[in-house]
This record gives sequence, structure tokens and C-alpha cells, in this order.
Amino acid sequence: MAAPVEARPTVTLVTSDLKGSTALGERLDPEALREVLNRYFAVMRAVFESHGGRIEKIIGDAIVAVFGLPEPAEDDALRAVEAAAESMRALATLNDELEAGWGVRLVTRTGVASGEVTFGEDLEGQHVLLGRTVDVSGVMEQNAPPLEVLIADTTRALVADSVEVEAVEPVSPKGSDERLEAFRLVSVRGREGHLEQVAATAQAVAARDTRRTVTLVFALAKAHSTTGEEAGAGVLRDVMSRYFDAMRGALEHHGGTVEKYIGDAVMAVFGLPFRHEDDAIRAVRAASDMQAALGSLNEAFRSEFGVELEGHIGVNTGEVIATGDASSAQRLVTGDTVNTAARLEQAAGAGEIVLGELTRRLAGIEAEVEAIPPLTLKGKAEPVPAFRLVALGHRSSTTSATPFVGRAAELGRLNEALGDAVAGRRARLVTVVGDAGVGKSRLIREFADGAGATATVLRGRCLPYGNGITFWPLNEAAAGVAMIDAGDSPPVAIEKLRTLVRQTNPSLAAEDATAIVDRVAAAINLTTVQFPIAELLWGARRLLETLAHERPLAFIIDDLHSAESTFLDLLDAVVGTESGVPIVLLCSARRELLERHADWSQAHAADTITLTPLSDDEAGAVVGELLGALDPSVRERIAAAAEGNPLYLEQIVSMLVETKAIERDGDRWVARAGTD
Repeated sequence: MAAPVEARPTVTLVTSDLKGSTALGERLDPEALREVLNRYFAVMRAVFESHGGRIEKIIGDAIVAVFGLPEPAEDDALRAVEAAAESMRALATLNDELEAGWGVRLVTRTGVASGEVTFGEDLEGQHVLLGRTVDVSGVMEQNAPPLEVLIADTTRALVADSVEVEAVEPVSPKGSDERLEAFRLVSVRGREGHLEQVAATAQAVAARDTRRTVTLVFALAKAHSTTGEEAGAGVLRDVMSRYFDAMRGALEHHGGTVEKYIGDAVMAVFGLPFRHEDDAIRAVRAASDMQAALGSLNEAFRSEFGVELEGHIGVNTGEVIATGDASSAQRLVTGDTVNTAARLEQAAGAGEIVLGELTRRLAGIEAEVEAIPPLTLKGKAEPVPAFRLVALGHRSSTTSATPFVGRAAELGRLNEALGDAVAGRRARLVTVVGDAGVGKSRLIREFADGAGATATVLRGRCLPYGNGITFWPLNEAAAGVAMIDAGDSPPVAIEKLRTLVRQTNPSLAAEDATAIVDRVAAAINLTTVQFPIAELLWGARRLLETLAHERPLAFIIDDLHSAESTFLDLLDAVVGTESGVPIVLLCSARRELLERHADWSQAHAADTITLTPLSDDEAGAVVGELLGALDPSVRERIAAAAEGNPLYLEQIVSMLVETKAIERDGDRWVARAGTD
């Protein structure tokens, strides 16, 4: 409701609208979309406010900035045009960040108009702007080319001496025959001293607090003498400098950012400035690499200085307050999550990594952990669960509480592909695509359990980042079937590969066996010998064909959406060659595959199974299987909340039981009294 006090000042309005947000929402999960939009609005706010404007309102994806309220200035129109131009440059820089972090780019259209507006104040103290100038600014925006600024004649007349514009065809409001003169902004002439003032204001605007969910790594190094003599300050300074360099390398390799050094401790954050859906496991992998790097450092430290370091690491996930510019190092990350990360580090023994509860959950099957006694922390009413990292690596879940429901047709297609490969002695490729938690892994496990009776089943996964990851699925599969241990030296691993090839196909010529092993060893980084890509593909294909010589081969490849193009070429080479052996390449992928590798996905559309959410009846059946006898209203509410996602069903049921939101009433589960 507007207050009765009104005024009619002359202002300049900038309307900027973000286009394609619906498509953006289809590409990003809700949290990622929220972070992208928050980052966009924060940058736009900084630009407009640094030029003296005021964000009047944000309507959906549109920003309306006003120049001339509450106090007018002679150069309001020019400031507005400068801000509009600057917003385009800022968006170009932001888009580089968004593409690197989320694989998306934003498109805006911007309109500028000057004139009188009618305004009052609503009950919350915000301005309510009305009048023709508001409408004209909107018309300019609606007709502006993508990533450009369209200026009304009312503004052009005020800034003509300071800008270069290009006349375009007159534009009309929707549903009107009125024709409005419009001009495309080409450039703005700089003003002496103005940029310095803008930069100072922008820095102040950027220094606002933001809340983000991140994963923190807190590591402490304790120095001990191995000779009984105390190390001097110079020695410790050299040791710690080399330690910090190695730790920074491990953290940055996995996408972390070192926030600060505190004495002998280092704190790093995963999730700022860019969030990745796997930040938690990235942080755990980084922590593992840090401890491994420290082992190598200590060999040198003991021989050079008679000193060794003990590494204690805590990893914790949660919400933090980031003060300052989240896109640069000029920020301060604070909050309870930081304090808990430090306490987890204190609970870690020498060489240990201790994880918080949420980190453990997010790391999932990637991390093998064991519970340690809950930590009693200052300010916490209840002890905080903590877990010691035992091992790190991709482990296929062998059991699941979730029953196999509603995927009979899809399982039938997988079994049919295997049968066809065996009957035709040829290679088949099938890709299972679906959102996280929709049941890809469970479907594939059901297939693998059945196929294992007649076929050799291998498994590997595509990694989203890192060095030497192109053939990583082959690396994992070969290590599994050849029984290559993580501690094996390259010569030992190569000999195990050679033995595998000879035993699997004794009739293979010795020179062929050697050629295959040499090229596979190069592909999976067991040797520094270089081969052309075509030869690496040949060697990898021939290895798979060799493994399928006596027994059908089912090669399961997880996370194909993270695959390098060269690995996709390998899949094509396998299915495109008449090898005379039965091979099934079974891939799982999220929907990002369809965008990241659109041409490849289209070419294999006929061999793609898209998993959709379970129906209401199927979801209800899953809940019933998980809990047994259950009050119907509770079953319906759980099924509705999970929206047909099997993983969410399992997690919601687990949460409800753990929090006692549902409880036993005789032989059935019911909602606890007072629970919504």
C-alpha cells in the first residue's frame, strides 16, 4: 500500500532483465541456480550503486535501478548510462567465472530512460515508482539486442556530448502502435577522476557479508626433532615454508582456496568463489593428498634437518559467513562451521583426517570411515559426531536399504543388450541417464549381480578434474582385474598387466601382447613413453577385446558426464569394430552429458535409457518396503516430499527415524504427536 505522500522528480531509470532463466533452472540444481543468481545480482548491485544509483526493485530476474533518488545530481543521466555500460563489461567477466564454475553464461538486455516519475513509499519504506518513464525504460529493455543497451531519446538528449550512440528502428510498447525513438549505446567517454570514485564505492559495496555452504579443511603441522636436538628458528622457517607450499599445491589441485595461515596451521575452503556439487569429496581427497605429500616431505626433512612434521587434519561442511569480495582473496570466512573444523583437527591424531557428519554424508561411498567418540564442543548442547578417514577411493555400494521398484523394463533392456552381445559376438553400448539419486547405480547393480554369473564385470569412473584422467575408467578397471595395488611400482603394475593379457588369451602373439600392454601402460600413466592418441585407443580397445576372449565382458563406466572427448572416442572405437567378442559398455551419466557432449549423445540416443522419477504408487511401495506397516498418511507425505527420487526416499526415512519424527505404535510407524 502506497503512502499518500507523492512527488514527481526527474530521474533516469535503468532496467536490466536476465534472459533464459527457465532454461538455466533446467541445467542447474536448485542450490547451484541460487548461487549463480545471487552472484549475478550482487555484481549488478555493486555496479549500479558504485555509480550512484539505487536498486529500486528486483522483479523476478529484472533489476530496476534509479538515478536521482533520494537526492538528484546534474549528471544522473550520464551516471546511469555509465553504469549500464559497466554492467555489460562486468557481466562479461562474471560469465567467464560462471562458465568455469558452473558451465553457464548469462544473457541480459538493458534499457535506459529519463523523465518524471511519481513515487511514494510503501509500508516497508521502499519507493513505489509509477509513470511513463518507468514504462519507456521497460520498452527499451524489451527491445534491446542481447548483451546490449538501448537508450530512449529522453536520455540521449541529456548525455549526447558524452556518449556515442547508433539510431535504430523506433520501438513500440507491447499492444500499442506508439513509436518511440531508440538508440543503441556504442561507447561512453571517460571522465577524469570519476573511475577512481567508482572503484572505491564498488569495493565498499562488494564488502558485504554473504552466507555460503562450503567445506573447510583445517590442517595443523607439529614439528618434532628426530635427533634430540631442538631445531633452530631458521630451520623451522624453511621447513614450514616448504610444508605450506606443498599443502597449497594439494589443496589447489582439487579446487580449494587457501584462506589463511595461522601459525603452523592452514585453513582452506572448497565452495568459494565457485561451488561444485562434489566440494566435500574434493576436500577429503585434498586432505588425503596433503598427508601423502607430508610423508614425502618428511623423508627430506629427516635427512636434511633432523626434523619431521605430524599432520593433523579436520574437514567440515556447513554454512559460513564470507565477509568481503567472494570472488577474490579479499574476504574473511567465519562462523560455527570454521570453529568446528578446527576442533575436528584437534581431535585428529598424527597422520589422521577427521570428518564432520555432513562431510561424511556428502562424501558417500567415496570415503571409508570409522566413527570416533562424539566431540564435546564449547557452545554445543549435544556432542558432535566425528569420523576418522580410513581409506579413500570409489567403492560400489554392495547393499542398499531401498528396494528395487519400478525399473523392470529398464533392467530388461540391459539384459537384452548383454544377450545380444553374446549372441552376435559383438560390442554393445548402453547409457543410463538420470538425475542424482534417481536410481542409476541401483539399476546397474541389479544388472551386474545377474551378469556376474556369466560375464566378467569391470568397473571404472570418469573424474571431473585432475591430471591424467582421460583414461581413468580404464585405469580403475585394469587395476581391478590385474590386481594392481596402489603401492605397486610402475614396473610391477606393468608386469601384472602383461601377465593378465597372456593368461586371458594365450593364443595372442607375443608382439601383439607387448604392443597392447605398452600402449595401455602409457594411457593409464604407468610409463612416460608417448604414443599417438590413435595408438592409445587401439591398445585400450584391444585390451578390452582380450578380456572378452573367453568370457563375455561387461565394462561399467560411472559418471560419463565427466568424460573427456578422447574417452568417448574409445567407446566408439570399441562398438564400431567387428571384434568377434561379446562386450557390453554400460555407462551411467547425469543429464549434463546431453549438453556437454551433445553430438555424441545424439548419435547414441537409441542406446540411451533415461530414468524418470518413480510414480506415486511406486514411491509409496518403496516407503512401505523400508518401514513395513505404516500409517497411510505418513507414507503419502514421505513419497510426496521425495518427488519420486529413490535416494531421497531413503534419506527422508532415515532422517525421520533418527529424529524420532515417526515412531512405533504397536506394529506400525506413525507420526509423532505434534509433528507436521
